[in-house]
Amino acid sequence: LVARVLYERREFRKAETRAQQAAEQHYRSHELDRLLGQLHFIHQRFAQALAQFQLLPDADFASRELESMLGQCFFHLADYDAAVTALASLLARLEPNTAPYSEAAFMLGCAWESKGDIAHAQKHWAAVEHHSRYFPAAGEKLRFYSQVVHDPALQQFLACPFVQFRIA
Repeated sequence: LVARVLYERREFRKAETRAQQAAEQHYRSHELDRLLGQLHFIHQRFAQALAQFQLLPDADFASRELESMLGQCFFHLADYDAAVTALASLLARLEPNTAPYSEAAFMLGCAWESKGDIAHAQKHWAAVEHHSRYFPAAGEKLRFYSQVVHDPALQQFLACPFVQFRIA
């Protein structure tokens, strides 16, 4: 695929145009589905990326990059249970003290935080804290929850998703 070459050159808009042209001409392949998913992910169209990824066979998810993208899609679409599952699976296979490990641990902590489980979130952020060149926000989140917010009930309240109430 020409689109794959453009993707590798980081010419994402051109790659997407070519990939969409192939899809419109009814060209079907797992490579095209994967590429379209990656391009949607890069452009932060997480629902579209997830839809493309779900067309792939399970064997494709042996790719750490793809599994990371999948976990992040779930996170950004507020499916925190699925995000925790995908990111925990990925984290178990990564080498500690590396950028991919730090990214997965940080995102896993954020997913746990969004689920309201601050203790699990802190555990994963602590694994990243000493590698702050990758994710300095991990240390900031740890300091916030340990130094600013001491009350566990307040920690859980702050971790709850924002809900708007409409007065009739």
